[in-house]
Amino acid sequence: MIRRIICAFSFFAVTDVLAAEDKAGGPVLDTASIFSWVLSTFVILSLIVALAYLLKKTRFVKVNKGTLGIENQLYVGPKQRVVIVKAGSKRVLLGVTQNQITYLTDVDDVKLEFERIMSGADEQTQKSVKENDSTKGE
Repeated sequence: MIRRIICAFSFFAVTDVLAAEDKAGGPVLDTASIFSWVLSTFVILSLIVALAYLLKKTRFVKVNKGTLGIENQLYVGPKQRVVIVKAGSKRVLLGVTQNQITYLTDVDDVKLEFERIMSGADEQTQKSVKENDSTKGE
């Protein structure tokens, strides 16, 4: 892909030089024009490489539209990570290394359970405050 882009830019640059030679009627290959051409080619190629790197790192393009996918991951070392994989409605925690994948546990919906616990604790707190208020009033 990158080779095709480089060939296309080279082709357009050569045609520009040849066209300029026909118009001017004199030598076109002076030091300033060669330096300008090399600098502009380097800048364009640098932009292409930088954009490709950013797209790869940000994973901006997501191709996977299926029900199986990585929901979250945490790197714990070089080529070692912990991954939450979602398959349909089930979520599984896996340990991934360079040589193997290890099943760790199923992942429950921790947020819902936390909210349930907190709402129960909140009700108990309100009851204890009411009891304290009633005993102080007597």
